[in-house]
Amino acid sequence: MSESVTDEKIRRPRYWTLVREGFCHAEACTVDADGLGEALVVFGFEEEAELFLGLEELGPDWQVRETTAGELVSLLYGPYANISRVVIDPLPRRIAEGTGMPPLGVSSDDFASTMVDAGKVAAGAMPALATLRP
Repeated sequence: MSESVTDEKIRRPRYWTLVREGFCHAEACTVDADGLGEALVVFGFEEEAELFLGLEELGPDWQVRETTAGELVSLLYGPYANISRVVIDPLPRRIAEGTGMPPLGVSSDDFASTMVDAGKVAAGAMPALATLRP
């Protein structure tokens, strides 16, 4: 007897971003964390997103939202097509200033390609964010 693979058995990578609900649509958080221009903020862990949100003091309307690879790709090729970079797991500004470490930023196209590939990866594979290189 063979088992069929169901969606419940496939472990997909999870991502979090910061959003603010608007009149027509949700606004995703972008920052210029390294002086290279605005970048979409993406986190690999909910706790990192919550820490960033709490320490950045973005305002009461911002919230942490779990998202999928497909939703991130849709953002990058839709309303955020003018954003050429993604910053992964950025530190809050007040912490980052003391470290001297630049945030991990990648081009939007490379990030989107990785997200599309992540959708094809079988369970147990390395999370997509870990495969990105600056």
